[in-house]
Amino acid sequence: MDAAQTGDGRLYAADRRRRLVEMLKAREYCSIHEMSQALGISMMTVRRDLHVLAKEQVVQLLHGGARLTVQAQIEPTIGIRLHERQRQKEAIGALAAHLFIQAGDVIGIDGGSTVVHVAHNLPDVPLTVVTNSLTTANVVAEYEHCNLQMLGGTFLRESSIFTGTQTVAALQELRLHKLFLAATGLRISDGLSSIYMFDAEVKKALINVAQQVILCMDSSKIGRVFLAYFASLEEVDVLVTDDGITSEDKEAIEAKNVQVVVASS
Repeated sequence: MDAAQTGDGRLYAADRRRRLVEMLKAREYCSIHEMSQALGISMMTVRRDLHVLAKEQVVQLLHGGARLTVQAQIEPTIGIRLHERQRQKEAIGALAAHLFIQAGDVIGIDGGSTVVHVAHNLPDVPLTVVTNSLTTANVVAEYEHCNLQMLGGTFLRESSIFTGTQTVAALQELRLHKLFLAATGLRISDGLSSIYMFDAEVKKALINVAQQVILCMDSSKIGRVFLAYFASLEEVDVLVTDDGITSEDKEAIEAKNVQVVVASS
């Protein structure tokens, strides 16, 4: 049985939406009938899922079907990234939270579609959470046992993060026990990179005030390089990734004195 299905063969909602997004990424337009046939679900269920994705600004609803929004085609929003490699990201976030968070910790959670799953899996102990991610802040706000410190700045809607000089300045006054860090790319010889320069500056500031840096990143990003470099692997203490990592990459990263923890997805 497909891991994305329940015992009666029905797809979970999150997996249905992930597969709808994958179909729309491969084609400019898909009809509701085509999506229903491809996923083996009712047209009514497809419509419900598309309305959810439309609210997240991932898809544009058209008569009889849908397509990705223009913004999602150019640069994936946080909404679309939350549906990519979702099972791997959920497993990474859950394992990172279980292994590395203790009562009384002051933790930083970076903006990203993987580290938000750390927030979804916070243990029921007193914690202080510092974040520049509105998506993460909305999750943490539901925990009565957590103190939430939201970093201000300029809000970037497509990434759902606050950034800029105000964000960096606020971090200089803080100290973190642990930072759960995101990255868009990791090349072992070079280090970590992001798509945006302004995001890289905030990541550098987060790393500078953290005692332990825990990189949470799915294995598809290993070997990829983007515009904005922000850290070497020597600045990372732990990498939590999925079981798609190759043995060669795992050994090369461990040779940089980084602990590699593999989450089964």
